[in-house]
Amino acid sequence: MDDSQAFSHGPVTHEFTLSPMETFSSDIILSATQDNEFVHISMQPLQNEIRSPCDICCVVDTSGSMSPAAEIENDKNEHYGLSQLDLVKHALKTIINSLQDQDRLSLISFSDKATILFKLTAMNEAGKTKALDKVEKLR
Repeated sequence: MDDSQAFSHGPVTHEFTLSPMETFSSDIILSATQDNEFVHISMQPLQNEIRSPCDICCVVDTSGSMSPAAEIENDKNEHYGLSQLDLVKHALKTIINSLQDQDRLSLISFSDKATILFKLTAMNEAGKTKALDKVEKLR
């Protein structure tokens, strides 16, 4: 795929052009499925770049609706033995492990009522350990 390519699917209702911005000094990867139905844009952050701290509050549904197996929505309806909550927990762990010491995270779960599992906590080593433990215990 070249650096700039237009995609359309079926009758053209929206047309867009993908092209990496030349002002970035990081790698940008553009890829599409064979049928051009989905586009994946991936980029790596600049190394040693200073960014502002962030505060993130994750609110997680732990009700029975999160228990069913997560299906891949295609014509095969594939299953891999993971519940919807398992996928959310994996995403939360990815977020936690990507945060830096100056970032803060809080976690709230809800089913029939909301519960604060922990308030905004610095994501240093101790904070990450606490957060990962709480995520693992989500049911």
